[in-house]
Amino acid sequence: MLRVNTMWAGMGFENPVLNSQENFRKILYAMAYPGRIVTLEKPSQAPQGVHVAAWATLLTLCDASVKFYCDLPQDHMVALALNTLCHTVTVQDTLDADMVLLTQPQAWTTLCRFQMGTEDQPELGATVIAQLSCLASPQDPYDDGVLLLSGPGIFEQTAIRASGCLPDFWSWRKDTESLYPRGIDLFLTCGRFLTAIPRSVRVIGTKGISCTSP
Repeated sequence: MLRVNTMWAGMGFENPVLNSQENFRKILYAMAYPGRIVTLEKPSQAPQGVHVAAWATLLTLCDASVKFYCDLPQDHMVALALNTLCHTVTVQDTLDADMVLLTQPQAWTTLCRFQMGTEDQPELGATVIAQLSCLASPQDPYDDGVLLLSGPGIFEQTAIRASGCLPDFWSWRKDTESLYPRGIDLFLTCGRFLTAIPRSVRVIGTKGISCTSP
């Protein structure tokens, strides 16, 4: 048992209090200024197949009250480590989850089933972390692989290079805008980088978004 606990402890933050507080500030900043990319404090080790920023976000936001879904196998170490470190319960259906981690973009068209909240309680909508093969600020907002956003926290519009998902996912995300204030809050990650697309933000254009896997 001691060996197991030591293994999971190696996937946490070196300084859990300070690192999680710093990441929480950065995540709040990303939510306040959608499309801006932040670099998160990294844990000692992330589970195989999980981006550092995605894992750091889970460690920062999850606790015993959160129901978690991941598209990796049920016995994958991400679920076991999250349960050990944060006491988070893993569920088998995206519709039951408060927090969702999507590691396989090619499956997104079949996984666009999330808690959307209600008119009275829109905060019950899921938080979705999606791993990309590329996340960057483009020099030209009209280059291929660029996502154009507008809404609160954005002056006119902003652009991010977000490669690694199916175009149908962004079409689905645009369709959810009519449901506001219901919807999902979306985090995009690649390596240590993260950006946020809250439900209040509109996807106003997708230029050549690719569907390559990370």
